[in-house]
Amino acid sequence: MFPNGGVFLTAGGSSIRVWDVVAGKLLAQVAQHHKTITCLKLASRGQRLLSGSLDRHVKIYDVSSYQVVHTLDFPSPILCMDVSLEDKVLVVGMTSGLTSVQRRKSDMPLVVSNSRQKRARSFSRTVPMDPGFIVEPGDAVVPESHAQHLSKYNKYLRTFQVSKALSEALRYAKYRDLPQVAVSVMQDLVRRRALRSALAGRTGEDLVDVMQFVTRYLADMRFSRILLDVAMVMIDVYYPQITTCDETLRRFHILQKVVQQEMTNVQEMMELRGCVEMVLANSCSNTVDAGNG
Repeated sequence: MFPNGGVFLTAGGSSIRVWDVVAGKLLAQVAQHHKTITCLKLASRGQRLLSGSLDRHVKIYDVSSYQVVHTLDFPSPILCMDVSLEDKVLVVGMTSGLTSVQRRKSDMPLVVSNSRQKRARSFSRTVPMDPGFIVEPGDAVVPESHAQHLSKYNKYLRTFQVSKALSEALRYAKYRDLPQVAVSVMQDLVRRRALRSALAGRTGEDLVDVMQFVTRYLADMRFSRILLDVAMVMIDVYYPQITTCDETLRRFHILQKVVQQEMTNVQEMMELRGCVEMVLANSCSNTVDAGNG
């Protein structure tokens, strides 16, 4: 519903419809997605419309013409989204179980002179709190600031050392039992179009570590989509070389079986989804016929 209350929006299938509340008429129909639209959101005080879809895109429209002014791509189908006040943060929930949080860059970055920075540092000191100090009502206690240390894989990503970043993320995920860390790095590499470069050139334990991780977590629904892409890229990169090492060949055979099983599961789920949709469609049509009768 628009802020004035006279116009509201609906989404059905891959189309958005704009309705006049008073006249009860269809004002416009927009079809920019090729899969089901799952969420709509107004932003910029009603001047922009955002739509999220299972096609992994968020479309941003100008409500004066309903033309697409920007498109955001995501690694998984989108289920929900929200925008903060003043359009500074966009939060998107995906079918993979992951949540994307994107912050809008400031149009006018704050520039501080070197002399001002030095003066600010000279006035800033850390003074330990007196153990006998008692906080009175109305006092504001400022917590001590702690420097945030970047992990090794983040440091490698910042310097575009994508192969080292992936290796470090896999080691971190293995020892901390946090597979989402390695998967998030893989997603970042996909966005940068650097996944093939990060996987290429691996031998011995480095290659085995990647294959073990993909084989172990490929059946996990949270990571299956991204890891299936990783598996396909690995097969494409290393297929001509797998016959030179028995251990690598054995790992690839295991990975091939897991990928085939996962593809079979996906196909069965799609067939089941089609049967459910047919049952629901027949149920709706019978309800409509009964109402007309």
